[in-house]
Amino acid sequence: MLSPALIIFWSLAYLCALFLVARWADRLRESALRKYKPVLIALGATVYCSAWAYYGMVPQALENGWYFPPTFLGAIALVFFFSPWLKKLMAESKRMHVSSIADYLAVCYGRSRILAVLVTLVSIAVLIPYIALQLDASVQSFQVLSRVAWVGGGQGPSGMAFGFCIIFSVVAISFGARHLDSHEHQNGLMVAMAVDALVKLLLFIVLAVFVTTVMFDSLEDIFVEVVKNQQ
Repeated sequence: MLSPALIIFWSLAYLCALFLVARWADRLRESALRKYKPVLIALGATVYCSAWAYYGMVPQALENGWYFPPTFLGAIALVFFFSPWLKKLMAESKRMHVSSIADYLAVCYGRSRILAVLVTLVSIAVLIPYIALQLDASVQSFQVLSRVAWVGGGQGPSGMAFGFCIIFSVVAISFGARHLDSHEHQNGLMVAMAVDALVKLLLFIVLAVFVTTVMFDSLEDIFVEVVKNQQ
C-alpha cells in the first residue's frame, strides 16, 4: 500500500497542476475557446459522477442490475427534452444580471430579499448531505489506498475531512465564485474540470484493460466469475 505522505504529495501535486491549467485558461480569450466549448461542457458535465458515485453506483449495479440507471434519467431528460427552456432561462439570467437561482427568483418576485434568503437556506440544506458524502468518499479513498485504520473514528477522519473542505473551498473561491458577473464565463474552472474528466476517463480505460487482461483471462471470464459468485 502507499504511504500517507506519498498520497498527500501526489494529491497536492495533481491539484496544483489543475490550478495551473485553470490559470492558463483564465488568460485565454473567449474567442480562442469558443469552438471547443461543446467538448468542454460535455467533459465538465462528468462532474455529475462525483467521488461518491464510485462507491454508490457500482454496488447498485452489482446488486440490482438495471435498477441504478434512473438515477441519471432526470439529468438526461432535462438536457434532451428541456433544452429550449434552459436556453430561455440562461438568456433571462443574463438579461437580469443574476448568477444564482436565489437571485433569479428574488428578481422575478419583486426583488424580495426574504425570498432570496429562504431559497439560499434551502439550497444549503439540500447540498450539505451531498457535500458530506463527497468528503466521506475522499476519506474512505485515502484509507483504502494507505490502509490507515482509525479505531472508533477519532480525530483522524474529522481532521482529514476538514482539510478537504479547506482545499475544496479554495478551489471554488479561486475559480468559481471569484467573478459573479453572469456575462463572464468561468473558462478556467471549465477547462480544469474538462482536464480532470480526461484523466479520469484515461485511468478508467487503463484499469479496465488491466482487469480484463491481467486479473482475468478475458471479458467472458469476468462474467463467468460474476455468475459463480451470485450462485
